[in-house]
Amino acid sequence: MNKIWLIVCTICISILTIINPTNVLPSLFNATHHAIELSFTLLASYAIWLGLFEIIKQTRIPTIMAKILSPLITLIYGKNTINKETLHYLSLSMSSNILGTGGASTALSIKTIESMAGESTKVNFAITMFVVINATGLQILPTTIITLLASMGDTNPGKIIIPSLIASTISTIIGIILVKIFVKRGNGS
Repeated sequence: MNKIWLIVCTICISILTIINPTNVLPSLFNATHHAIELSFTLLASYAIWLGLFEIIKQTRIPTIMAKILSPLITLIYGKNTINKETLHYLSLSMSSNILGTGGASTALSIKTIESMAGESTKVNFAITMFVVINATGLQILPTTIITLLASMGDTNPGKIIIPSLIASTISTIIGIILVKIFVKRGNGS
């Protein structure tokens, strides 16, 4: 990946040098400035949400959320697939993704997968389903996108909520259906 990134950057800088040589250095500095600014904006957003999730973990909210999400999790993963510890991590991870802070829930996702795997080193149905659900990213409140839009001066960053909800719901449903079809076929069951 680093080689591809280096090749793309080299080609872009070469083209800019040919087209407008006086803009090469200012463009590089400007891009670096925007990248650092974006990094700090996302860092602040993630710090807030990770802090909030840490506070939530100290309350009974995860237990309540696990109970609320339990029928949905059972429907998706099947009965007797998820133990209590996995249900706890799964509900927190799903809640984090639903709130649009998927990047902030990486640690939760790792703990969820570790709990799902147990002692096994093989990928199972539950792990496959979890990865697909995380990748499709069902979001009710896309906080990362809203933060990015607001940081770039958008006057109505909330306009992304409905389109994001529709797109992520459709992709999540299709992903769940495909995993149920192909993983069951692959396992011969």
